Amino acid sequence: MADRKFDFLPELRKPNLDDRTFQELVNECLLRIPRYCPEWTNYNPSDPGITLIELFAWLTDQMLLRFNQVPVRNYITFLELLGIRLHPPTPAKTEVTFYLSTSSDNIPQPNQTIIAGTEVATERSENNEAIIFATDKDLIIGEPKIRHFLTAKTKEDQPTSLRDRFLGSWRREVRGEWRGSPLAFFDEQPKPDNCFYLVFEADPIEGNVISITFKGEAATSTGINPRKPPRIWEAWNGEKWENVLLEESDDSTEGFSFDSLKRDGGDPVEQGADITLHMPLEWPETTFVTYQGRWLRCAYISAQENNKYERSPRIVRVAARSLGGSVEATQSTRIEAEILGESDG
Repeated sequence: MADRKFDFLPELRKPNLDDRTFQELVNECLLRIPRYCPEWTNYNPSDPGITLIELFAWLTDQMLLRFNQVPVRNYITFLELLGIRLHPPTPAKTEVTFYLSTSSDNIPQPNQTIIAGTEVATERSENNEAIIFATDKDLIIGEPKIRHFLTAKTKEDQPTSLRDRFLGSWRREVRGEWRGSPLAFFDEQPKPDNCFYLVFEADPIEGNVISITFKGEAATSTGINPRKPPRIWEAWNGEKWENVLLEESDDSTEGFSFDSLKRDGGDPVEQGADITLHMPLEWPETTFVTYQGRWLRCAYISAQENNKYERSPRIVRVAARSLGGSVEATQSTRIEAEILGESDG
């Protein structure tokens, strides 16, 4: 209890009930020696009696220090008088991510379910026991299906002006991949806040880790720094746009420049590159304008003069698949068939 901190309490001025210092206590004792023990005449620090005086003065000084403090239990009592009580103990919570052991690039996989109560644990060491967590609800790792590819000139919280780019020259293959003529994400002369949206069908893919494969023209020159591309990936969680690209290393397209792939002699049109995104745990089906589904957005953000899109990236194919999923978990251990005792009520 003594180590508990109450940072929310105001810094009230504390009364100094006894302001005597260690040296003042020693001096007071020395002044009393002639009265109570006149035969004691050696007041040097080497004298054993002086040592005892200093020892008891130090103990008294420590007592006075505590005497001037308000105990934490008093704070708690005062708060309870005002109707404020401490929060009860609660178990630790975290977010855990599961990955599929196998995932095919081209073959759709049936939904995989990780049931509620699945236990995971931290690593056990010589000094620390493993901490066990159990998932709070079922996690469904589904099959993401792209329904719409939309572009917009400006980034808005709730899009109002959208252009459907799949209409006409693009078609959806049996295995879910979309392909068509070269498609530009942004304006021919890209401007900050240019963006595009991928709208997914309403399959259960909340919290899924989704890999999106983009295949584009090798000749497309973007003029950006592929290590720090000026773009951001976000998903609409029902209240706001939430960042879903956790690490830059998860974007192997390097801002759609396909820089590493081209330097290694690969063909971006045939091989493409992936972007791994961690979708929100709450990713509701939403309708903007006339388009309905789960919304994902990539926006061109302001950048330095030497790191901006000189022309819009272009792709010819796009597909998505799930690699795994995330779910909330609580520190707990599942116990089955536990006998709690008998009730006579």
